[in-house]
Amino acid sequence: MKKAVWIIVGMFIVVGIIYFLFNNFFSSNILIVFSILYLTQFLLGLVFISILDKSETQMYLPVYFIVGIISFVILFIILFKSF
Repeated sequence: MKKAVWIIVGMFIVVGIIYFLFNNFFSSNILIVFSILYLTQFLLGLVFISILDKSETQMYLPVYFIVGIISFVILFIILFKSF
């Protein structure tokens, strides 16, 4: 379970770094930034799920979807604040 927690923390850190990089360089089109961020977070999650073994995957999958929903809401708030 500790591995899954570190993976979630890592996903948020990577997504945060990507957001700040894209926000600084491509602040004109936030929609592209938004979609790239969410896609990256989703792909990272799939990669991390494949790293975990089967017993951990069953524990981690619901957590992954919860994290996905939370990050989607956060990114949606960022998207609307930018307009």
